[in-house]
Amino acid sequence: MKYEVIILGGGIAGSSLAYHLCKKGVRTVLIDRSVDPDGATAVSGGIVTRLQDHPDDIKYAIYASRFYREIDSSRESISDGLLSIEDEEYAINDYNRYRSILGDIELYEPTEIRDRWPYLNIHEDELGIYSRNDLTVNPRKFLEIIWSRIEDFGCEILRGYTATHIICKEDYAKAVMLSNYELVHGDLIVSCLGAWNKSFLRSNGVKVKTYLISIPIFKFRVEENLDVGIWDDEVYGYWRPDENHIIGGGYDGYIVKYPHEGFGEPMGYSYDLALDIFKFRFNFRYFKLVDAWTGVASFTYNYKPIADVSKKFKNLYIIDGLGGEGLVRAPALSLNLAREIASRWI
Repeated sequence: MKYEVIILGGGIAGSSLAYHLCKKGVRTVLIDRSVDPDGATAVSGGIVTRLQDHPDDIKYAIYASRFYREIDSSRESISDGLLSIEDEEYAINDYNRYRSILGDIELYEPTEIRDRWPYLNIHEDELGIYSRNDLTVNPRKFLEIIWSRIEDFGCEILRGYTATHIICKEDYAKAVMLSNYELVHGDLIVSCLGAWNKSFLRSNGVKVKTYLISIPIFKFRVEENLDVGIWDDEVYGYWRPDENHIIGGGYDGYIVKYPHEGFGEPMGYSYDLALDIFKFRFNFRYFKLVDAWTGVASFTYNYKPIADVSKKFKNLYIIDGLGGEGLVRAPALSLNLAREIASRWI
């Protein structure tokens, strides 16, 4: 069977693109190496906040917050609310900057934070910016939901297959060869392989200027449920609720050359840092580190994401370089790309 669009990779970029295309009636196939959602998105931190430094990322996050609520209306994978803890001076400046754009944010004094979230350690020179419309995501659970949704829309998902080669004729990509040597034909191909994009595309003569960072993530069991996501600007850390657990850590990633080098267990010093920033911010009487892992994020050198056609093939598009902000950036980028595909190619 020939498809209008072949999407490689079922993480947040690929699955959200499939969702937008299928809603437009585009005959789409999604190819993923895993039988069930896995990969970099599934093991990511899960923070979606509109309190971003760059105006484009604010726009991406505004759309993303609506997108997750649209897909998961029953709130199986998402939790509302995020508190950004910052130095007093920075918090006031950020609050004044954001409030003209985000009407729902509130500025909290230390006593107000302690009263509402008594498990937090708050210092007198800190303030909190609370956004009830920001959210945290259980990314693996969300991918399960959106995969089901796009299948309901008629998207075929080829699970457990890896794309190995792009079959081309002149400057057009005509098909994709899978790991079982079968060919999947399509009018257009979109590579959304995240950490695997660079190596896959390079093997097919396509260059992307990105680099990979492995980021550690930690899971603590605690005595009571965390009822808000935390962005900790003071120690550059983040935390999200997960029933009677907290998942998060600090951004102490390290560069890796190949994707497989960046998945696994964190380095020893990362454990020490995670414990330090956990105890710095929380005052739970009981807590226990129960799990830890690493995921890989793809970065561009100017930190701007890629969502465009390749220079080698006129009908090969690439989404890449989401910079550890895939959950924030991918939904809007995929929506814009779906619109371009539908208007230009379909």
